[in-house]
Amino acid sequence: MIKPLFSFLLLFLFANAAYAETKCFTERDINQIAKSNALTRKGELTLDAKTLDIAFLNRKTRRFFSVKQTGKCFFDPTFLTESQYEERYQFEGEGGEE
Repeated sequence: MIKPLFSFLLLFLFANAAYAETKCFTERDINQIAKSNALTRKGELTLDAKTLDIAFLNRKTRRFFSVKQTGKCFFDPTFLTESQYEERYQFEGEGGEE
């Protein structure tokens, strides 16, 4: 009896952790993060047929932000270092602007 219960508990914890990593945020949530950090949407990259990787930045504070989107679900919101941003995104006409 204990072994099946333990197995179920492990499965539940694993499934719950996996779900937590893919929490969906609304567009309103992302817009609030952008507004509170004075971020401007710079561009997006298509990761696959359904997923976009959207880049935001604040040129004055050099604050960089990334979020992925599938449908109406925004997930994996992340503040990036400048080098992470430059490594991930190379938008046309961006280099050397001040």
